[in-house]
Amino acid sequence: VYQADLSARAAAREALPPRLVTIVSCSQDKLAVPAPARLLYARSRVFKASARFAELTSTGGWWILSALHGLVHPDQVLAPYNVTLKDLNQREREAWGSRASTILLDRTGPRDTYVILAGQEYSRWLSPAVTSRAIEPLRNLGSGQRYQWLMRAIADLDQRAGRQSSLFEQP
Repeated sequence: VYQADLSARAAAREALPPRLVTIVSCSQDKLAVPAPARLLYARSRVFKASARFAELTSTGGWWILSALHGLVHPDQVLAPYNVTLKDLNQREREAWGSRASTILLDRTGPRDTYVILAGQEYSRWLSPAVTSRAIEPLRNLGSGQRYQWLMRAIADLDQRAGRQSSLFEQP
């Protein structure tokens, strides 16, 4: 029965149409209380812009790369923590990337394309099974440049859709 269930799940995944799945990196700046991941990291303007871009463009959902937890769903409740990939040694980073990649590949279809909105310090540890299917528009950009790129992209998407974007108005 278990093998039949696995075969049925694999066949169902194969039948999925190709989708865009966005991967957003976590943020060092977090709320001080447990919260869904989408809110825990929302103190960061780069994270907020990345999440907004993901919500506007992803046809297969979006996920968050967490230095502590690997890959998490935006609605998964997390307690605040203070861990970055820089705190991990190479073996731990490799294990982290393998674990995050396995979770992602398990939850997405074989023809999905990944849009990775994370710096190279995160994406470099993901497996080739993920990165070979990935677009990384922010790969070589610093934090300020990532934010500018995302804001231009969101403004363009909002304009094309005829939306007035007030989410990111500056005070």
